[in-house]
Amino acid sequence: MRFQFGKTDFDHFTKNELLKPQNSLTLDRDYNDYIRVFEKHRKLISSSGFFNQVNYTYIKPKNSWQYGFTVNMGNAKNEFNNQKSTASLTGINNYTSRHWALSIAVSDGIALWGAGVKFQSIENNIPIQINSFPVSRNQVMNQYFLDYLEPSFGTNIIFKENIKLLQPILFSSVPLNKSTLLALSFSQSRHALFQQLRYSNNSNILQLTGSRKINFDGTIISNSTDITLTNNKWHITPRLVIHNSSLNLDVKNILPVDNTLDLPDLGWLTGTRRGFNIGYTFTNGILDHQINFGFMTVSAAANISTPVLGREILPIAHGVQADLAGKAKTQHLSLSKIWQYANVFITGNLGYSHAYYDHTIKGDAIIEFGLTSVPVDAPLQYHLYLGELAVQTVYKLNQYSIGYRFRQYLPYLKRIDDSPINFKPEVKEPDYKTRGGGQHRFTIVYNFNSIF
Repeated sequence: MRFQFGKTDFDHFTKNELLKPQNSLTLDRDYNDYIRVFEKHRKLISSSGFFNQVNYTYIKPKNSWQYGFTVNMGNAKNEFNNQKSTASLTGINNYTSRHWALSIAVSDGIALWGAGVKFQSIENNIPIQINSFPVSRNQVMNQYFLDYLEPSFGTNIIFKENIKLLQPILFSSVPLNKSTLLALSFSQSRHALFQQLRYSNNSNILQLTGSRKINFDGTIISNSTDITLTNNKWHITPRLVIHNSSLNLDVKNILPVDNTLDLPDLGWLTGTRRGFNIGYTFTNGILDHQINFGFMTVSAAANISTPVLGREILPIAHGVQADLAGKAKTQHLSLSKIWQYANVFITGNLGYSHAYYDHTIKGDAIIEFGLTSVPVDAPLQYHLYLGELAVQTVYKLNQYSIGYRFRQYLPYLKRIDDSPINFKPEVKEPDYKTRGGGQHRFTIVYNFNSIF
């Protein structure tokens, strides 16, 4: 016997789900221990979060017709804190999000049609302390560029973010023959991005001084097509997902009313992503497994300039042009098994994922006053390995189901290129200990007696 908590995430109904009457309310609460970094038992970096979710599902078969709907609401709060670390940038990141989703479906016993929509609002507020600024061995570079960073931006900045997500979905299942169903779904998500950098300018140009703002306005549009085949004689369910995304972002400098020296437009960023995932799920009630393979291409381009930093006879501003192109290959394998002891259901899951990223970065600085830089044309190649262990326990008591799930992720990142681009300091780091990657979920399901 297989046990499911119910539909607690934004998803769509299947034809088999509409055959079983349901009138249930599900409550979920997650605690995520993302990462903790210690040095000699002193916590330097921590990141954790909570996620709460309420889901109501109603399914009613009526004669030869079945229909159902599900309503989902939730909120999340995450925090990142590295104030005790020795990093150049330290601060506390407070991330909050809220969402609601609705999905409806109807079936005549042969085919299924449905639609859904999800809305999400994300807010982020990050006060950042700048503990150190870059310094060059080239004194001219310091004089005409790096020495202006601290007076131009100060040592305390605030980054604010507001994201709105709207995601509609259409789905359907149609019979190919008496035992085979073709399930199709299409969704499009649109992220409206607004980000703002607030800082205090104290440069040597009076018109530039005071409280300043830089705005980042953009959109991310993503499309996903999901194709699945099911057959009541098969243990295997093949699946193909095709996806693509595009990003467009503009950088605007909010000018003081009486300022004509600064630059109103600071640049732009664009990007695209295209790919697919193909795989199958094998279910026999004894030992289930899932295998997926994926491929993705990415490209991005940016042309970004600093605001006017100050004056050295003439106003000073510098910029950068960059392009990124690459591809990624992914593989995923998971095994799961369910044990039942009276009214207790225990599910174990083992997962392994691997991704190979092969990217090339090309960039060149646009620097004034005769300063020069070495153009970048270098590869970035990574292997990402991710292990997963999860155990879920569910206890059914009359109309209630009470569950607890623990999930542990074990990531490992290996860089294999010989690029001169280095994201780690060359000096020897202290002996850090890293912990985290765990998730705890508590669930309560109440099944109402009646299907009205």
